[in-house]
Parts: sequence; C-alpha cells; structure tokens
Amino acid sequence: MTALSVFTYTDREVRTILIDGEPWFVLSDVCRVLDIGNSRMVRDRLDEDGVSQTDVIDSMGRKQTATIVDESGLYEVILRSDKPGARDFRRWVTREVLPQIRRTGQYGGVAAVPQSFAEALELAARQQRELEAAEAQRLLDAPKVESYEAFMTAAGHYTMEAAAKSLADVTGGMGRNQLFAWLREQRILMPNNSPYQRYAHWFKVVVGSYEDRRGVEHATKTTHVRPEGLDALRRRFEVGP
Repeated sequence: MTALSVFTYTDREVRTILIDGEPWFVLSDVCRVLDIGNSRMVRDRLDEDGVSQTDVIDSMGRKQTATIVDESGLYEVILRSDKPGARDFRRWVTREVLPQIRRTGQYGGVAAVPQSFAEALELAARQQRELEAAEAQRLLDAPKVESYEAFMTAAGHYTMEAAAKSLADVTGGMGRNQLFAWLREQRILMPNNSPYQRYAHWFKVVVGSYEDRRGVEHATKTTHVRPEGLDALRRRFEVGP
C-alpha cells in the first residue's frame, strides 16, 4: 500500500490509494463529485469484493477510517449517479488519472526544484515528453473507452459475449465460445469456466437460478469480466501470450 494521492476534478478533491498496484478511491469523495448524498447507502449496494476500509488523515490532521472502492466499484458508483456530468467524470478518470497512476504510482506529485539552469531545462523537457506521451495514450485509448462503455452492463461488468465483442479488434473476431476456450487454454479459467484464484480479480462470478419444465430450481454460475479484467485481456492479446 502507498500513501494517499489527491487529485481535483472541477473544484472537488478525490483521494486515491494504491493497494497491490491497483488504485482505490475514497467513496465519500466520489459521491461528493457525483452529487450522491448518502455514501453509506451506496456502500451497502456495492459488491463486497470491491469495497474496503483504510485509515486516512483529513485536512485538519486527524486520523479517520474511510471506505474505499476499487476501479470496478468506482464504475458502479458512477452508473448510479443521475448527474449529467457523471459520464465526463468517468472518461476523465479512465483516460487521464488511471493511466498516470499506473505509470508513476501517483497522480500529479511534487516535482523537485531545479538547482541549476541545466536541471531546469531537463525538467522542462521531461515534462513535455510526459505530456506528449499522455496525450498520445489518451488518443489511443479513446476508441477503447467508447467500446467499453457500449458493452458494459448496468452492474459495471461485461458478459463474456460482450467482452468478446469489445475485444474483437485484437482477437481477430473471436466469439463468446472461442474466448472461453482461449481463457481455459491459457489457464485463466478452470474447466468449469470459473477463474483460477490468481485471476479472480479480473472476473465476477454471477450466481443465479432457473426453473426447469418440472418446476425444479437449479443454481447457476456465470462468469462475467470486470473492467480491469477487460483491460488485462486486451493487453494479453496485444502483446501475445
């Protein structure tokens, strides 16, 4: 775990923290940005896997316990917001904040003060390179983000069919069954299509049931793909096994 990083969207601050290399967001801050009044009610409706608690220091230097949500939980909160700007907030987080957090381990950060003219020139050149790289990545990610939004379910996950459609540009047009077969071959999914523990955070196993013609109810388990899982699978296909 690393220290909290704070970034500002419009005039609202949102605190983030890295846990095992993955960004988590302080739920009350996210709710404030999205004009959601009761963050506790939101927390009760989220998947337990994507919710945790951590100690934070508030603006007055006091230690407090805050509820945090992972990337999937963040998307689920955004989907619950009626604020017109919720979509813009999600795009901003996805295209700007998350790539920088994953690349540098923080958002923003305080640069060292140059001690000489040469250091100042090098700092300016480095910042320009980072800006150009971030813009290039944003343009590269833009169509992917649009694709992700088009196939996402109301719960913030993707069915395997939707995941196959979203990844079609890098899989060569794999369908649902082909994608399942590939995931089993790569030992990402077990023979019953449930994820191995190592990859469990990429997927969401949805429990359901159905009634047969005799009126007997049967339990079902369906493997969906989380947003971070879709990102990981895309990278797998882009670079190869």
